[in-house]
Amino acid sequence: MLTQKKLIEKMRNEDDIKLFFEHLPKLQSSTGTEEPYIPRRKRAPKRFEIGDGIGYHADSVEELYKNQYYEALDWPLLASKINLSNQVMQCTKIWRCFF
Repeated sequence: MLTQKKLIEKMRNEDDIKLFFEHLPKLQSSTGTEEPYIPRRKRAPKRFEIGDGIGYHADSVEELYKNQYYEALDWPLLASKINLSNQVMQCTKIWRCFF
C-alpha cells in the first residue's frame, strides 16, 4: 500500500507532464477551452524590488505549468515534514518533564 508521501513522489515525474501536453489538443477541442499561453512579463513595483536581479519567467507553456504542478505537489510534502517535526518537538517536551 502506498503512503501519501510515496504517492506524491510517484506523481512527480516528467512522463505525466509530457502525456498531459500530448493530450491537450484533444481536451481543448472536447471542452472548448482556449490554448494555454504564457502571461506577459511584468515587473514588480519599485517598493518591492531588492537588488537588480531579474525575476524568473518561463520560456514555454510546458515549463510554466510543469513548475506550477511540481509546486502544488511539493506543498503537501513540506506540510507533512513540518507536522512531523512539530510532533517530535512535542514528544521531546513531554519527555523532558519526566527527567
